[in-house]
Amino acid sequence: MQSQNNRKYVFIINSSTIITLNELKQINLINKAKEIAEIYIPNAVKMEVENNIPIKAKTIQIKNNTLPPHIKSYLEGLGEGEKEVIITALTLTSKTDKTKIIAITDDKQARRKCKQLKINVKGILGLIKILEENKIITKRKAIEIIEKLPETSLYITKELIEKAKTQILTKQIS
Repeated sequence: MQSQNNRKYVFIINSSTIITLNELKQINLINKAKEIAEIYIPNAVKMEVENNIPIKAKTIQIKNNTLPPHIKSYLEGLGEGEKEVIITALTLTSKTDKTKIIAITDDKQARRKCKQLKINVKGILGLIKILEENKIITKRKAIEIIEKLPETSLYITKELIEKAKTQILTKQIS
């Protein structure tokens, strides 16, 4: 296991990913991811999932009133969890190597805002690929998880499932 300072990534995980992993009975992947990443779960996300899903992760106290007004207004329309994922990513970006920080959310609007703010963002498929590439899970396990995604509450197309499987099988990195 890498020391905390030598971890490759910082993952800020939203509730959609946690809920989907729980539905797949793969919530333990978050703990396994600690081998390569510092894990942050914002308070609003914890409140959304905590009753049913016990997860240990770092939190960072986000003071919404310290955000520039243009960022506050830009995040209007997002849920509290999505806002806190983005704010945490922005806060951590100022403290560490920006390329290491990855917001993990499957919320389409939050992903779009992350990209516009130049925050590295991935969904559950991206997380699975990172875990497989870093040998946290096997290729076979990654494919097995991806194939079960349609059985969850996550909306995902067959085309996206097939593309992700192909990328893992051929080692294409997105």
